[in-house]
Order: sequence, then C-alpha cells, then structure tokens
Amino acid sequence: MVRPERAATSLSSTDLDPDTVRPDTIQIRQGPNWGKQVPGYFKVEGRFVKFYPRLPMLPDLSDGGLQPASDYKITLPGNPKVATVRSATNDRLKKQFVSTFRTAAACD
Repeated sequence: MVRPERAATSLSSTDLDPDTVRPDTIQIRQGPNWGKQVPGYFKVEGRFVKFYPRLPMLPDLSDGGLQPASDYKITLPGNPKVATVRSATNDRLKKQFVSTFRTAAACD
C-alpha cells in the first residue's frame, strides 16, 4: 500500500535523462477506468524517479493527487513509441512497463 501523501520512487539500472521524464512518458492513472491522470510532478536524481502527487488542501482529501483506498496504474511507454523515458545515453525503454498499486485508507 502507498500512502496518498508520499512520493512514489522508481529505480532504473542506469541514469535517466531528466528531460524525458514527463506525464506522457510516465503515466499514473486512477482506476477503475484508468482515465484520470494523477496531478503532481516528477523529480529525477540519477537512476531514481520520484513522483510527488499534488497534496490535498480540503478536509475530505478530494483535491489531492492520490485518493485514499484507490487503485492506480503506472504505464511507461516503450519501443516503438517515440515519447519514452530515456537513459542519459539516449537509450529508449525497450518495451512498455505497466504496474498497479493501491493507496492506503485515510487516517481518521
């Protein structure tokens, strides 16, 4: 389970080109229909990518990037797509990567 207010971290085997880490190359979408892109921003540190979801300001957390007790899908398009995450040496992701996760319930 992922806490809705925490950054999600990903690890690559090589350093990444920070200019290629964008919402179109790392898509985080809310289920069950996977249509809504999660608002937030990415930060690249060498081989690591951190995603910082928009923090909620409303008491019911409804304006936050990640919602409590919700399912999400992460998609990184790969070859043959042109818009992909690339390494610092300009290598593209060889194939698409897809994974899902669920956020923890809100604390009372």
